[in-house]
Amino acid sequence: MDYRDSAIGAINRGLFLAPESVSDYADPLVQQALQNIDDIVEEAKARKAARILHRHEAAKRSPQERPQKQQRKPVSGAVARELRDIVGTIVPLLGRRYTALIGGAGATGTIADWVAGKSVPTDECMARLRLAYRLARTLGSRLDNTSVRRWFLAQNNMLNGERPVSLLALQGSAAIRDAVLNAATAANA
Repeated sequence: MDYRDSAIGAINRGLFLAPESVSDYADPLVQQALQNIDDIVEEAKARKAARILHRHEAAKRSPQERPQKQQRKPVSGAVARELRDIVGTIVPLLGRRYTALIGGAGATGTIADWVAGKSVPTDECMARLRLAYRLARTLGSRLDNTSVRRWFLAQNNMLNGERPVSLLALQGSAAIRDAVLNAATAANA
């Protein structure tokens, strides 16, 4: 158990370097820390075994039993153009990772599919992207790109200390629309 050995070594080095911090409670705490490490290692082993078993069982299935991938529907020209404009504005400001988060994409590569017209986000995710685009345009009318990016990524007092990009990625657009627009208007004043 290399994790346990390295943890024991770290604990021993800490006790050697700061012996005055050792108390009667240190030994039970060390034992609990080691038990926690053992538990984490066992959970990781169990997850790995479950993944291997799942793959093995999936390989046994006949091709007819395997789940079929969803066929992508072609995206209409107007939606594809709008999505290209939105992504073309947001990606240079926030990057692919944050754009994918706002758009509800599982991977940054999905953005390329949006631009190519191969797929489209859900209606709610599209609404969040539209809201991010509107915020970027509002802020960009008076601020440079670096300041706009900073506004999206920094904690905002008008949003109860939340970062606008986090709200856009995690909450529905209708629930946060007024709050983020007011915050953007105040920053733009």
